[in-house]
Amino acid sequence: MTNPNYKKFIEIMGDAVKEEEKLCRYTSFKIGGRADLFYAAKDIDSLQKAVKTAKDLEIPVVLIGAGNNILVSDEGLRGLVIRNECRREIKIFDKNKILVDAGIEFSELIEFAAENSLSGLEFASGIPGSVGGAVYMNAGAYGSSIGELIIKGNVIDREGNAYELDKKDFSFGYRSSRLQKSGEILVSVVLALEKGKKEEIFGKMNEIIEIRKSKHPSNGIPCAGSYFKNIAEGKAKRESAGLYLDKAGVKNFKAGGAEVFEKHANFIINTGNAKASDVLRLAEMMKKSVKEKFGIELEEEVIYLDENLLLLKKK
Repeated sequence: MTNPNYKKFIEIMGDAVKEEEKLCRYTSFKIGGRADLFYAAKDIDSLQKAVKTAKDLEIPVVLIGAGNNILVSDEGLRGLVIRNECRREIKIFDKNKILVDAGIEFSELIEFAAENSLSGLEFASGIPGSVGGAVYMNAGAYGSSIGELIIKGNVIDREGNAYELDKKDFSFGYRSSRLQKSGEILVSVVLALEKGKKEEIFGKMNEIIEIRKSKHPSNGIPCAGSYFKNIAEGKAKRESAGLYLDKAGVKNFKAGGAEVFEKHANFIINTGNAKASDVLRLAEMMKKSVKEKFGIELEEEVIYLDENLLLLKKK
């Protein structure tokens, strides 16, 4: 450790800070080099303190949740990686509203709502990741998204200041939110659902989960979810990127340890020893094939984190 500010950060934050931590342990792709510093924030106070301390020491920060929907550089990440593990609170108030911490698993929130006969999240059954990640990406399926259900949320900015955002402030769009541009960190969020019948809610959830099982990689296969966004350019409504990829004949494409999933052309899987460079190369092959056949430029949904904590989006 050559950076004196890293040492100061460890002195302030304590033994919970890890040096040279392998990030492949924290991503659903099971890919990624080492972080200079790694800190798992267990509560809001420690999260806020870590962010403010890093700011004061001029240490660059990237935040991760459950590690879905990201691809981390083989060279790792310079600076500090904070993992949001704030998952202490999930509760109902005003009969149909749920307050939930960002570090709680998205699946846990969906199950909690169903157990309490609250409907509205069934569309998201089977979507992996944390609540924070779901809000960050405005996760959705079957024409619905989580942003539609949100009333307000609490965030921390990159200087450690905490405040509340209303629904409109989140600027939700297709697989996008204000958080992607602002760098603000979601702490908790409030959703408004509708009262329903528990058996009907679970029935719909089970239907969707079975559909996902039939065409998506199982939990044991390292993957980051749908790799490309569905297509909007020149379309009355978005069309499936997977359909165009399938028609472009990419299902037999491979690059090193990465390959296209045999049941769905919009999933890249790690067969066991894939590197981030393999995934990036394979993704470019897939994009090129669709571009040549249909004249359509696919846009990545999976976010690539390079070693300097920059979000790279290929144009």
